[in-house]
Amino acid sequence: MAVAVAGAGRTAGNAKTTNRRINLLRYIIIIRISPVSVEDSSVVVCLCNAIREKDLRDTVRNGGGHNTCSAYAALGRRTRCGQCIPFAQSIIKSELATA
Repeated sequence: MAVAVAGAGRTAGNAKTTNRRINLLRYIIIIRISPVSVEDSSVVVCLCNAIREKDLRDTVRNGGGHNTCSAYAALGRRTRCGQCIPFAQSIIKSELATA
């Protein structure tokens, strides 16, 4: 006799799709909750922490960090899911190169 187990048919592809949906929902929530004026608009670097590119660049320019962990700590946050790390590293690298 076969017994059906809930979630047993999930694959890695389904988990990735679920993660994408969760990240999209986070993005929608942040956009709707965070009032942003036209002058203050900036690319969102980290959806989990609602860190904008402008804030990250300002932190690095002011000596707040030389890598992702130290820059996030200077902003009072920490990395969570990690999907933002490559983008954050490229921003930090470009700011350190122009300093």
